[in-house]
Amino acid sequence: MLEHARFGLSSDESDAELRTQLLDEGYAPDEPAVAEVRAHALRLLVSDFARGLVGRHVRRELPFALSLPGTQGVRVLRGQIDLLAFDDVGVDVVDYKHARRGDLESYRFQLEVYALAVATLYPRAPRVRVGLCFLRETDPQPVWVALPPATQIAARLGATLDAFVAARLQGESTRDRAIRLREDPLRLPLLVPW
Repeated sequence: MLEHARFGLSSDESDAELRTQLLDEGYAPDEPAVAEVRAHALRLLVSDFARGLVGRHVRRELPFALSLPGTQGVRVLRGQIDLLAFDDVGVDVVDYKHARRGDLESYRFQLEVYALAVATLYPRAPRVRVGLCFLRETDPQPVWVALPPATQIAARLGATLDAFVAARLQGESTRDRAIRLREDPLRLPLLVPW
């Protein structure tokens, strides 16, 4: 829903727009589960953050393919970023979570991939900032997450992906490898979310 919603509208205008979009997509906007999601999206659309996006250049649902060289060759990570907002200071990268705020570390891998992809796509950006909007929270404005420089992210992601490739070549599932990385006290300083 947020992919097509306009920023800067009043609450009533935003709600009407969300209702129309839901109807167009075959949903009943007042069905309880749908109405709940609509209310969560509306809360973000009327937030100070969303109002601050008016007049900024934004990209939504930006697909990317990020190439990372490694010891076993080049790996390509693909993804899609919910929202990028541009200004003179840099790029804000926002991911929407239809959830309550949890452990931010559990999102680190995803956010680091997004940050590196954006730094690669927009190398002249003065800064890349990443955040999460937890839509089930009373205040769904982004929670900004501090990340290391892109070069450190690339090295860490490369090492992590090398470990997964090595595990796969040895017949170990990537899920088992992720669990071992979480349990190993000498693991890379990264929590793999799967």
